[in-house]
Amino acid sequence: MNPGAWVPVRQELGRWRARGLTARFWMRDDDACEVTPQLERLAALARRHNLKIGLAVIPSKLTDALISYLGADDACFLPMCHGWSHANYGSVEEPGEFGPDRPLAAAKADCERALERFIASFGERPAIFVPPFGCITKNVEAILGDVGFAALSNGPGLTLARLARLHAKLEALPPNPIWALRAHPFDVHVDPIDWRRKTAHRQEHIAAALLGELRLRRKGYIPSGNPIGLLTHHLVHDEAIWSACDELLDVLQSEPAAAFADLSELFARDARSPSKAHEVPVRAAAAADKV
Repeated sequence: MNPGAWVPVRQELGRWRARGLTARFWMRDDDACEVTPQLERLAALARRHNLKIGLAVIPSKLTDALISYLGADDACFLPMCHGWSHANYGSVEEPGEFGPDRPLAAAKADCERALERFIASFGERPAIFVPPFGCITKNVEAILGDVGFAALSNGPGLTLARLARLHAKLEALPPNPIWALRAHPFDVHVDPIDWRRKTAHRQEHIAAALLGELRLRRKGYIPSGNPIGLLTHHLVHDEAIWSACDELLDVLQSEPAAAFADLSELFARDARSPSKAHEVPVRAAAAADKV
């Protein structure tokens, strides 16, 4: 553990606190379909940090045991809809269940089946669509609201991702005085997993990703109230990844200017038909022009 890796994040959150701002966070975990020791360990992590996690479940693979497990105790998890079957219709290099390699009619049919199964399993609640592999075309995104989904949860658009990396490297970049870019309120931005090495990213990498997202919000490129999403995949966690998750949550929960959103409240308030445009200019918040 290297506490020094988190110093820039703590300094940035100090700037938030000095301006009377609070950075909001939430956490999503993907690929659940049955009750496993890894899922129970994730639940223990949620209880340890007094946190409710958005759990992206695969509708076609849902077991009755998982449905009962989530229904018996909703303190740790809030179900989200992770595609239909998590099938890859793309390539190994560019996988996707709802990507450009499928006809829109077939993709829509799977969206409809997914929602029907999700509602049958968890009842009427805002159903947030999580595209497997983080891949979804604009055409599929545009019909999610018509199908009945309340919102989309994916990763940030290319522009925002590049801006976040740039702001992580360059503290002196100016604020955005006129426009902010709108992003989905349920997107995820910080992934502690190094998928190439199949273990945790170094602390400095995770801290840099977090730092870039914080600076984008404080400087008005994204509204400051837009939550920063943390992404995990419990089924592939090794000990280093579990440790990285605990450490990241410990750092954020020790900072007065950081707070985790109440997911039930967040979903009920912000879930609506998905926007057809991932990044649409909106007026920046009043505090956005403060460096």
